[in-house]
Amino acid sequence: MIPSAANLASRETGPAIAGHQLRMLDTARIYACGITPYDVTHLGHAATYVWIDALCRTLQLLGIEPEVCRNITDVDDVLDAAAQQADVPYDAFAAIQQFHFERDMAAVGVRAPQHEPRAHRYVEHVIRLAIGLLAAGTAYQRGGSVYFRGQAAVSASGLDRADGLRLSAEYGGRPDDPERAARTFASRITPTTRRWRNPSPACGHTPAPGCMPGL
Repeated sequence: MIPSAANLASRETGPAIAGHQLRMLDTARIYACGITPYDVTHLGHAATYVWIDALCRTLQLLGIEPEVCRNITDVDDVLDAAAQQADVPYDAFAAIQQFHFERDMAAVGVRAPQHEPRAHRYVEHVIRLAIGLLAAGTAYQRGGSVYFRGQAAVSASGLDRADGLRLSAEYGGRPDDPERAARTFASRITPTTRRWRNPSPACGHTPAPGCMPGL
């Protein structure tokens, strides 16, 4: 797309938002949280990605080229369970569900992203991260999983445990579940966040290395 003179002038001054002029760059990098491909596309998917596509089209009208990255979480408990129930390998099951999702997005006019990283390709990266956190003393193992020690970050935010539990429930956590509360508190704001879960042998994921005892 070649920007018009009007678009170039608009970029120099920037649009006015809440009374403030914002200078715009020539490229806008956008991250869209992608799906876990274990079931059919639903209205929540449509709403999310239609809005993102509308944003991209609006940016293009302003002479700004959007660059979208939308991940695919093809390593997940719910995906493993759905694949086992269907008696299909998890990666084949995910590929089929991903095909249906992409077909549905095309049907509502949502364009494909420029980047689409798949979680299963980064399992080794997560393992290395977990090893590094353990070596640095900023993570610990429990029940076959590795958890990040995030209490310092929580304290620096000014939140106490009561606020953390309240926000956990507000943003989809389950602090009333004793088992989950003991382990996860809340992934964004709590003392512990899981970095590695020991995989089920049925899912075919890469096992943790031997230097991580108990995993």
